[in-house]
Amino acid sequence: MNALEESAMSKALPLEEALRYATSLAEVLRQMHRDGAVYGYLEPGHIVWDNNRVKLSPHDAGGTGAYLAPEQVRGETADARSDIFAFGAIVYELLSGRKAFPAQDPEQLKKQILECSPPPLESIPEGISSLLNGCLEKERDLRWQRMNSILIELKLANASSRQAASASEWKEKVTSLRSQVARHDERLTAQQTAQEAV
Repeated sequence: MNALEESAMSKALPLEEALRYATSLAEVLRQMHRDGAVYGYLEPGHIVWDNNRVKLSPHDAGGTGAYLAPEQVRGETADARSDIFAFGAIVYELLSGRKAFPAQDPEQLKKQILECSPPPLESIPEGISSLLNGCLEKERDLRWQRMNSILIELKLANASSRQAASASEWKEKVTSLRSQVARHDERLTAQQTAQEAV
C-alpha cells in the first residue's frame, strides 16, 4: 500500500488512469459523506492506493494547506463541500502534474485559494473541465454539493473518453442520468428538511 505522495503527482497521468483514481476516491468520499462524516483535510499524502482501490488514512492537522477550501482558509467549519474542493484540487493535479494552487509562501497560498483560479487544462474533455471548475468554486453554495453527482459526471466522462456511444445515444444517456441525479438530490433535500423540522 502506498500513499499518493506529492512526488508521484509530479507528472500528468493519462486521462483514463486519472479518471479511474478520481472515481475510486469519489466513491470513498460519497460513502463517508453518506455516513455523516467529513474528512476535512484531504490531500494526496492521506490517500492510500491498495490494489487499485482507495483508502483514506487517519490524519492530523498537519499538511501543506494547498488543498484547503476557501472557507477553511477563512477559519470556517469544513463540511462535505470542503472535501469536494480538495477532491477537485487533487484531480486537477492528477491530470496536469502540477498543483492547482502552487504557492510556497503561506500567505500567497491563502491568497491563491481565496482569489485565484488554476490555469485551464488543455486536451481534456469539456465535461471534465466543467466538473473541475464546479469542484473548485470559491463559494461553497456554488460548488458541486454531493459526491454522488460528481460520480455520475465521472462515469459519463469515462464512457465519453472511450467513445462508448453515438452522439444521439450519448445525449439521451446524459439527459437520463442527470435527471436521475436531480430526482435523487430532491429526495435528499426533502429528507433533510423533514429531519430539521423534527
